Amino acid sequence: NMMAEWGYGSHPEELKNIIIKSREQMVKYLTEPKIEDPNGKKDDKGKLIMIQNPYYRKLDRKQAEKIAKDHIKATFDIGHANTWAKYFNAENPNLSEDERKKKFDVWLLDQVKDLSKAGVLGHIHLSDNFGYYDEHLSPGMGNAPMEKFMEIIRKDPNYEGKVIVEWGSQPSVEQRSEAMLGAWAKLASSPIYRIEGRGPKWTDIENSGYFGRMSSPANIVGNYGSSMGKDWALWSYSEAPIE
Repeated sequence: NMMAEWGYGSHPEELKNIIIKSREQMVKYLTEPKIEDPNGKKDDKGKLIMIQNPYYRKLDRKQAEKIAKDHIKATFDIGHANTWAKYFNAENPNLSEDERKKKFDVWLLDQVKDLSKAGVLGHIHLSDNFGYYDEHLSPGMGNAPMEKFMEIIRKDPNYEGKVIVEWGSQPSVEQRSEAMLGAWAKLASSPIYRIEGRGPKWTDIENSGYFGRMSSPANIVGNYGSSMGKDWALWSYSEAPIE
């Protein structure tokens, strides 16, 4: 499901219809030796021409339905779905913005339950926003009903897919890490406060054996020290000895 403005398939009911109709078409292709010409060719009477079905596999309907269900599923993005909030008609113009959003959340979660019951969900994408734009905030930073949404997904006996956390608007260069951290903190009650691993220290390389000692010596003495003083001294300390 894409954002509300992106046409057919972005609405949860349309998304469900696409999956169900696509599965029905796949079952037809797997079980019927002849199908209507996909190019829409018609005979002299205006009826669609029947052609040999190149996808026919001599399967019974039950086998074909299982294959269609396993292979045709929907990716549902809760952040995209939350952008329908700006179009939601609460049928009461006197409601505050918060009250209207609560009614929208009830509607949205009912739509998710319907998708879950229909068994069409195959992948979940998590990102947050405030119901107007697909801002890709970390879970918990916007107002999408994340926790209740995930409760529905956890209880879905048909759902076997992954939950993908999307990143994009996190403030630091470690956007993916911050997005994951937000998801764990908001949805998994995790006590983890960092997720990136500790990087190698300079001493790890210095004492690795192959490179020997890589760090500079603590002091420089003798003729080598005097030449370094002339070659490398800063302009403001050109006469300062190195020792």
